[in-house]
Amino acid sequence: LNSNPPSAFSFVPLMRTLPNLAKLDISGNSISNRAVTYVAELISHLSSLTSIDLSRNRIKGEAAAILCQGMNLNHNLKTVDLRSNPLGYEGLKHLGSFFTTNLHLHDIILDQADTKNFLNHKDLSNKSLTKVPSHVWSSWSHLRKLDLSHNKLTEISSRMAALTHLKELNLSHNPLLLTLPPALAALPRLKVLKLEGCNLRTPPKNIVAKGTKYIMEFLRDLAQGHETTYRVKVMFVGQENVGKTTIWRIIRKGSFFRRDRDKSHNTTTSSGNSGNGG
Repeated sequence: LNSNPPSAFSFVPLMRTLPNLAKLDISGNSISNRAVTYVAELISHLSSLTSIDLSRNRIKGEAAAILCQGMNLNHNLKTVDLRSNPLGYEGLKHLGSFFTTNLHLHDIILDQADTKNFLNHKDLSNKSLTKVPSHVWSSWSHLRKLDLSHNKLTEISSRMAALTHLKELNLSHNPLLLTLPPALAALPRLKVLKLEGCNLRTPPKNIVAKGTKYIMEFLRDLAQGHETTYRVKVMFVGQENVGKTTIWRIIRKGSFFRRDRDKSHNTTTSSGNSGNGG
């Protein structure tokens, strides 16, 4: 829509009659702070809206906070484009804070420098999440820090490898999380990986206890096709001279198991021959 002042928000009554509207483009309309109140109301009213383009307007400062209030009431809204607006430090701070903790909004599109400085952190801790939708990872490629702790995650998508700028990942206290995908090893900048309170099987606990460096090396090996080898300590208990050492030597050489298989094979063959003879 193109609705320049003085009727910068005259489209609002019309839009309210379109409850199934999914995408709305009102870019380049010189929408200023006064009109943002109406836009925020419209966003909260259009429950089917998933994307809105507000780029190339005149939104700034406190108006961003008003806009966030409207976005917070629309749980289907996924993408908001706010490029080329004079948002200023105050406006960017409001948007950054909102983006960080909002569960439903996947992407706020800002000018590149602003994205880097204000949309680099996502905190989704304590949201009762069982999984993160696979399609959001590409939208979060600019993140430096991601907190998914204290949830009910059962898996981590291999698409997380899209977060190439990520430096810190907190997955702690997800007791249902058993496995980390080898694709995590593809995150070149990841330096901090928090896994306390997880019941992981892959990587095993002894690797997790050594820290991020060893975890990443383990996952890198898995990604290259290496297999996990499990070892267990064995102790032979008994009196002297009863054959403990002999048993150990046989087990180490594997001759005990080969002999057992050969004996079983010979018995089967012998039984087969007897049957043919009869």
